[in-house]
Amino acid sequence: IGILLSLVIANTHAQGIINNGANIVLNSSVTVYINGTTGHYKNQNSGLIKNSTTGGTINMFGNWTNNASNVAFQNDGATVLLSGADQTIGGTNSTSFYNLTLAGSGTKTLGVATNVGGQSTYTGVLSIGARPLDLNTYRLNVTNTATTAVTYSSGYVISEMNAATNTSIMNWKTGTNTGTYVFPFGVSGTQIPVTFTITTGMAAGTDNVSISTRASGANNTPWASTVSSMNSPVIGGDASSVAVVDRWWDITPSAAITANVTFRYRGSENTMSSSYSGGAIGMQHWNGSTWETTVGIATGVTSGVGSVTANGLTSFSPYVITASS
Repeated sequence: IGILLSLVIANTHAQGIINNGANIVLNSSVTVYINGTTGHYKNQNSGLIKNSTTGGTINMFGNWTNNASNVAFQNDGATVLLSGADQTIGGTNSTSFYNLTLAGSGTKTLGVATNVGGQSTYTGVLSIGARPLDLNTYRLNVTNTATTAVTYSSGYVISEMNAATNTSIMNWKTGTNTGTYVFPFGVSGTQIPVTFTITTGMAAGTDNVSISTRASGANNTPWASTVSSMNSPVIGGDASSVAVVDRWWDITPSAAITANVTFRYRGSENTMSSSYSGGAIGMQHWNGSTWETTVGIATGVTSGVGSVTANGLTSFSPYVITASS
């Protein structure tokens, strides 16, 4: 069954669109509006959206659900524009979007692992704009290797998950590229992006960088799942309550890589004692058995947003910011 949408604008109301196995073909001149708070798109059975040429747009105000066994699109080229209030991307199977643009109001939330950037041409863009995108324990895969594949203004990606293993991961296919990739994390209206500048890229075929970050509670709990102590070589004892910023970072490249990384934190997360909070701080890496010497020295802040840049990193998960000598 094929449905060819060749009008300039199509409007749908009531319960939105339920694709029960049809092939919906978008011409490049088409914008399909799925209006209203119940203006959802639900894909099931073997439903597919195809582009006869690149450039069709689905502008929707409800939720996106993919319950089919496919990734919802047969080929690249379409833009999905989320223009409603709080909206979710969910279903029993992942969707592979080409262009995904966040607009409207409220928070856009993942209910399933989601791909953006395409499935064959890999040239699509995630446009976050001014909206928060909550990963909500799921993985966001950016399949476009360009450093410009993710754009944002005042919006951000929420990776926060109060657990020893944070599965709210942003995974970016970087290819063998060098260059600066900005992972635009944020929380509660504050942007705290991780800037990941690759100086020595990975070999072909092993080319992803996964990053997550989360605020922690008292004594930096819960500790990352691989960490067995918070003893600091700098202060000579347990640093968790007095000398560590209340935030964790996990970075996992799929192969050997060298990068300069800027980590950012909210000043309110710097609950170190007054002996350390405004002094020298640095990044500290847990190597599986102990905390290594701090790298990337900066001055701590207790308001606004602070940052530490560590150059030439080759070892990654997990990291914290701690008092430095």
